[in-house]
Amino acid sequence: MRMLQDDDAVYDCMQNLFIKLWVKRERLPDIANLRNYLIFSLRNTITDFRLAENRYEKVEINGEHHFDLKFSVESEYIRKEDSSEKALQLSKAMNDLTPRQKEFIYLKYFEEMDYNEIAEIMDMSIKATYKLNARALEALKQILKIDKALILAILLSLKQ
Repeated sequence: MRMLQDDDAVYDCMQNLFIKLWVKRERLPDIANLRNYLIFSLRNTITDFRLAENRYEKVEINGEHHFDLKFSVESEYIRKEDSSEKALQLSKAMNDLTPRQKEFIYLKYFEEMDYNEIAEIMDMSIKATYKLNARALEALKQILKIDKALILAILLSLKQ
């Protein structure tokens, strides 16, 4: 939903994915991690849908796609912590990150995936996911002007 911002289109993509899986069920490889396979497949289906919808618009050369992740003040962190100012600052700072950084933060700290899973889903090397994490945390550090350890503590507390 964060990639497409259209509930009906996402449901259509999900339905198309499951139809495609059903039709090709005899030829599917053995899947070690079903969750990652489905997320990766849905991500590709949504990308294909967006390209078909926007086939006459320019596609970004660097391969980045729009991953709109808005962090709201109503997040779990605010309910559990009395520091609403930090949560508001984090919310604003997250919206200043690149789409890939937002997607990484979401997968790592909200979906609690490891680097291997994220690398597979985002179609990048494991080394690149580590670099993306470092760059995202560094960007948050620059924006918020607080220590990375505190940023990590805030991100980890949001999931709880």
